[in-house]
Amino acid sequence: MKPIVILYILFFLSFTLSYSQEAKPIIKVDSIYSYGNIDKNSEGLASIKFYNIGKSPLIISNVISTCGCTVPSWPKEPVLPGDSSAIQVQYDTKRVGFIDKQITIISNAIEPNVNITIRGNVLESPENVFPQKNIDRFSVPTNR
Repeated sequence: MKPIVILYILFFLSFTLSYSQEAKPIIKVDSIYSYGNIDKNSEGLASIKFYNIGKSPLIISNVISTCGCTVPSWPKEPVLPGDSSAIQVQYDTKRVGFIDKQITIISNAIEPNVNITIRGNVLESPENVFPQKNIDRFSVPTNR
């Protein structure tokens, strides 16, 4: 009699756990966002779109950045099943060079922590780059 009770309990637990996983939201987002080449002191604002492909509302509780130069903002209202929204990321473009930062989305999804890598390259502004002098090595100066 005891093994039957244990089997019923195991069946109930497995059904409950599988049902709760199916009912949770699922966040779908690209794992890499690329700014490409951007100019120094440009806007540096990115909009990273995500989707809720689960069966219940997706609630983002926080988005964490690995650096103070990358400031995220996210929707505070739930994203309904089948809908999409976006996380805004502001990168400080006063720093010239390669961008390789991460943000972590924390939510009530089946996968509660999702990492996104943000890449790009901040170039010196065109007005700050001095033109190269075109020097002809083969010309001979003349005194006239």
